[in-house]
Amino acid sequence: MFKKELFSVEEEDIDNYKIQINMFLRGNLSKDFLPRLSKTPKFFKYINLTEGYFFIPKHLLDIKQKLAPSHNISFDLIENKLQEMLADPLMILHSSSEKTKDKDCYVIVTNEFEIVETDIGKEKRPIIVAVKEYKDGYNIRSIYRKDDLKRFFNRNVKNLIYIDKEKALKDYPHDLSEHRAGILKGSDFFSKNMITTKEDIVKRYLQEKNMTLQESLSSYTNNNPSQKKLQGTKPF
Repeated sequence: MFKKELFSVEEEDIDNYKIQINMFLRGNLSKDFLPRLSKTPKFFKYINLTEGYFFIPKHLLDIKQKLAPSHNISFDLIENKLQEMLADPLMILHSSSEKTKDKDCYVIVTNEFEIVETDIGKEKRPIIVAVKEYKDGYNIRSIYRKDDLKRFFNRNVKNLIYIDKEKALKDYPHDLSEHRAGILKGSDFFSKNMITTKEDIVKRYLQEKNMTLQESLSSYTNNNPSQKKLQGTKPF
């Protein structure tokens, strides 16, 4: 239930995105129009990120090509998977790039990955999306494969603001679990550094939902005195 409520793409956004791709391919998008990918996921409010939309540069919509220019990412991924990748990511960090040290730039490590042959066998390499806060949400700046997640994480753990800890450790045990003697396996590290986990968000959401149900029930019974006598009675 919480997956759909917090970490999913709305059907309307999926349909609108396909329409924009088709319009672009037919040359029907105006020069100044910035295509809208989807709404930001609802869990953003729990990590104090601006809610709005993800916008995507037009050159990334040219699915007639095999690879996005300078990104080495397939257009099939951009066309059919990118929305879901941003709706339920693995991690979100503040950008630490020398070119983008602004607080409004973020790196989203997605759950999508490519399999790469290495000296020790086949390994997963996550797809990363860099975004910059825009007037109505976020503008996608680049999409690329991160080949050294362990080094990237060690250098940027201080910039981490959200993580799906369980999935991160499951998918990248060699890259992440050894960091600082396995801090990801504990819980104090996250609370002390104000890092929100997916588990934290789900708990808060369920608590809020339960409170709303209790408040609704209380309001209903207060406005319907005849229902009060039913409270606490055992079913027949």
